[in-house]
Amino acid sequence: MILKANLLINALLAAAPAKEAMPEQPIWLQIIPLLLMFAAIWLFLIRPANKRRKEQENMINSLQKGDEVLTGGGILGRICSIDNKGIVTLEIADKVRIRILKSQIAGRYNPESINGQNNDEKKLDEMSSADKK
Repeated sequence: MILKANLLINALLAAAPAKEAMPEQPIWLQIIPLLLMFAAIWLFLIRPANKRRKEQENMINSLQKGDEVLTGGGILGRICSIDNKGIVTLEIADKVRIRILKSQIAGRYNPESINGQNNDEKKLDEMSSADKK
């Protein structure tokens, strides 16, 4: 029985037409998808990361004595001094000062903006809620 099945399979395979080789595409058609993928990666990943890095560098370079900042570790403080070696002295409470690297400053802290809303947005929210009443 197994012998008959093997003979049948071999006969069917022998009777099947051979596949023709597909013509090879030109090299420039093969490179286009790779170029499109690189362009998408650059557009969606590399370009925005470079933009954020430049904004962070500009913010760090524009820091001055008296600015209130937030560190990467979540510490809020006021800049007391900045030395030439990239070290910033922060006053985090009365007569309590710490030294951190300038590169560890995450951004300026604006005490007026709470929960991501500035005073103008709060006023607009209050006015819109008053209009609804």
